[in-house]
Amino acid sequence: MSELDLDEACLGNNMPKFILHLMVVNRLLHVLNKSSHLKVMIKVRSRLDSIWVLMKDIGAGVL
Repeated sequence: MSELDLDEACLGNNMPKFILHLMVVNRLLHVLNKSSHLKVMIKVRSRLDSIWVLMKDIGAGVL
């Protein structure tokens, strides 16, 4: 299960795909070892002259 919250001000901007890929893979490796239930929330925001990508997993937490 996943959720994407995308700020429309970010549309039309480019980001190297490997940045998001590394974030997701890292999160999956750490969470799937602890829980079979995983929810990943990704928020993309425009702040000043930058694009911020925030990722949060909602799983079992640290066991």
